[in-house]
Amino acid sequence: TETATRSLLLELIEIVDAFEKISKYIESDLPQASPQVQGWMESFRTVYLMLQRSLNNQNVIPYETTAGEKANPYRHKVVDVVCKPEWQEHTIVEVLRKGYRWKGKPFRYAHVVVVKNN
Repeated sequence: TETATRSLLLELIEIVDAFEKISKYIESDLPQASPQVQGWMESFRTVYLMLQRSLNNQNVIPYETTAGEKANPYRHKVVDVVCKPEWQEHTIVEVLRKGYRWKGKPFRYAHVVVVKNN
């Protein structure tokens, strides 16, 4: 059923999120790592790419969301606000979680921090 498919795809996205978080911490230390650890990281990347390809094959595509763009209520969920007088209201300061579309429609909103100066 579509409900079961949706649930499974959301679980896969959560796994991709975990891989991306871990990767951020490991990548900076990788050049100094032992050959064994570098080999593990290569295997880690392979599994991550397989997960991304599986999502892509099901038409689950991440939104490209970057700091500096305006928040879009159809793609972004504002989870926090900060005061930055030099920035325009509703400008994204940080992306906390990627958003995705499925079959061309919003599937999971990106979680973002935006500017609110009041």
